[in-house]
Amino acid sequence: MNSLYLLFFIWHLVLMKGTKIAITAGIIVLAFGTLFHLQGIGMVGPESSFMYQNSQWTTNGIIIAIIGAAILGVGIFMKKRT
Repeated sequence: MNSLYLLFFIWHLVLMKGTKIAITAGIIVLAFGTLFHLQGIGMVGPESSFMYQNSQWTTNGIIIAIIGAAILGVGIFMKKRT
């Protein structure tokens, strides 16, 4: 059910706010997801961080990056349609 709300939010974002905002938001969310994943596997960030070498943040980072890629993909798709 949560994924249905996410898809509705993405669709609303693209249709109501424009494709540039969706593309920008997708890039930002994708970048943060990548950063969180890299912190989770211990490649970046300070060792004192609660996210450093934490398997939960490795998984969270992947999920966040996938959501960002979906938002970016919808934004690009809608831009090409107009």
